[in-house]
Amino acid sequence: MGLNDARKRTAQLDIQGESYTMTELSAKDLADFEKHVIEEKVAQFRELSEGMDEAVRLKTMSEMVKTGLPDMEVLDHTSTMSGSMFLLHRSLQYQHPDLTIQDAGELLNMSNASEISIMLHSMGAGDPEESDPPAPPTAENASDGDS
Repeated sequence: MGLNDARKRTAQLDIQGESYTMTELSAKDLADFEKHVIEEKVAQFRELSEGMDEAVRLKTMSEMVKTGLPDMEVLDHTSTMSGSMFLLHRSLQYQHPDLTIQDAGELLNMSNASEISIMLHSMGAGDPEESDPPAPPTAENASDGDS
């Protein structure tokens, strides 16, 4: 654990009879989350655009990657199961380096999603100016949780 990690806030999370330590997310974690969201959007576009002219398709995907996404779209993604799973993994990996993103996904479910979403928000996954955390993940936005 580096010097900066020692100064980060932590919180205990008890799931399935185990205790885990969540650690405050860094700017790098949040930048990686933004990249994760863009990759998911490009993958969705790639799937939906099958049959489209290949040159137009590639140009559109290139623009998506080059221009990025609006901050609010990235923030909104924190309330998806995929987004929560990514951020939970990042928060846990500081103290639990052997935990995979698939392991984090196994810890997250519909009965604890609200609690975890609130904890992630307090660990830096959200706009600090917001008075309320983002809405917890719901079944409607839980379709792509295997990223």
